[in-house]
Amino acid sequence: MRRLPAVGAGVRRTARPDPGAGAGAVSPGPLPAFRGDGEECGRLAALALSVLPGDTELEAFCLCARAVIPMVGGDARGAVEALSGGTAILARLPHAAPAAIRAMWPLLLACIGDERSPAAIKDARRLGVGAFRLNRGLLGYAEAIGAGRAGDTARAQALAAEADQDFVNCAMWGHLARALAADSALASRWGQPGRWLAEGGQAFAAHGLHRLAEWAGELLAGPPAAPWAALGVTDREADVLSLVAQGLSNKQIATRLRVSPRTVEKHIEALLRKTSVRSRTQLAVMAVQPPSPGSS
Repeated sequence: MRRLPAVGAGVRRTARPDPGAGAGAVSPGPLPAFRGDGEECGRLAALALSVLPGDTELEAFCLCARAVIPMVGGDARGAVEALSGGTAILARLPHAAPAAIRAMWPLLLACIGDERSPAAIKDARRLGVGAFRLNRGLLGYAEAIGAGRAGDTARAQALAAEADQDFVNCAMWGHLARALAADSALASRWGQPGRWLAEGGQAFAAHGLHRLAEWAGELLAGPPAAPWAALGVTDREADVLSLVAQGLSNKQIATRLRVSPRTVEKHIEALLRKTSVRSRTQLAVMAVQPPSPGSS
């Protein structure tokens, strides 16, 4: 691979020495995107591309770097949409650098419950992305989220513990992976999401990653509990319920949530069972007139 001139190195490089985590550690700090600075990210990307015009790999990494901005703002779906273009380009380049942003793709897919996540994990390993310990850790958390969603909390715990070992010399990336996994872990009842977010928020703030710190704090505070949470309705089932109330068909819901129509059918079956209603129409009514706290 050609060496990128110093003027654009900040766009392709995704890690730097982290003085707070020991020798050889890396941190997501150098990318302006991790600080939520979209203007500076765009400026660096344009500068780098002007130095190496026509460099397909660099173009892909610039696209991926921009995707970090919605991620650090808590918009995992927006990050997935933004990452899709750069990731598709890199998948066609057999010798593309195994940068950490490439391992973030399957992790973000897992975070939003996208059914492409298992295949993305497999592809990342096939393409050598997991050759670096840091990336193995990110992929491990993607697998842990999938195991948790499938109800195998013991395996989720084991996968996360194994992944943590890969962040020994890159502590900040570990905090990021756990912060991303926290919402799913909380919903699936595994891990220690509260501790992950508290420790991650402190670490992000200490390293000047204030948008990440704010995001971790927002997750730690959490949104008000859904009024039907006491019925055992999961976050994903609540997503489906909301879309049912909007009048969407199973196929439309599947497209919106990037899952299969059969998965949507299973969620609706679970909703009918948990809410003790008998029809889709009654589910829609429940979505706009939820049970009062303490009712069952």
